[in-house]
Amino acid sequence: MEAFCRLDLRKLDSPPDVGARITAACRTARLVVARTHPAVGRHREFWDEALAEQCERVPVDEDVKTGLATGNLWSDVEFNPEFPQRFRHSSSAQPLHTDGAYLYDPPPIVFMVCHRAAPRGGATLFLDGQRLLSVLATERPELLTMLTGAIVRFNKAGVHVESTIIATPPDGPFLRWNYYTMRNQVSPDLLAIVENFHCFLQDTVDRSLPLAVRLNEGDAVFFHDARVLHGRDSFTAGITGDRCLWKGGLRI
Repeated sequence: MEAFCRLDLRKLDSPPDVGARITAACRTARLVVARTHPAVGRHREFWDEALAEQCERVPVDEDVKTGLATGNLWSDVEFNPEFPQRFRHSSSAQPLHTDGAYLYDPPPIVFMVCHRAAPRGGATLFLDGQRLLSVLATERPELLTMLTGAIVRFNKAGVHVESTIIATPPDGPFLRWNYYTMRNQVSPDLLAIVENFHCFLQDTVDRSLPLAVRLNEGDAVFFHDARVLHGRDSFTAGITGDRCLWKGGLRI
């Protein structure tokens, strides 16, 4: 499986044709960036039709106050100044993470559709797991050993999973990582691993190692959540909705 694929689908009028192209690309690439015509591609209804016959949709929405799953297929990642402490609704930079870290059976593929781009900033960052493994092996082999060996706990809204942060099956690294669901480790040694990896990942961002993808209206990005870390640059926004992405989950 290759790391990255970019599709220009602006000339395709049929939503099922768009869905078929993207589904095929997701079978061969860990990260797929697709451009569709903004007049249709920025709307959830277009993607409901495009993906209806191509794959299984997985609910991803969580209540913004409790973190509990709502069962909704779509989740809004929308700037809202009423929730400045929630990455989902803030304009701040978001650290690299995987969405399903604390879930037993998370959606294998997460996708985001740009309904409205931020006035400035807000690029989505992606660090491919294969590249992460290579950088760790070269620069911090002792940290890589700890990340693949230690069992840590991910916990959110009463749901928890115990796992290694990085698994290394033959088909490539499998990642579980969300710093803010991991800070309450029982062992000081485990907490030190979490803090060290958090700092290491921030350093990769400071060095511009992740791929920065600026999503414009109608663009969509699909990624294998456990194979690619993702995050976000900070952005400029004034009122609710200045930046709005629709997020969903898939099995193919």
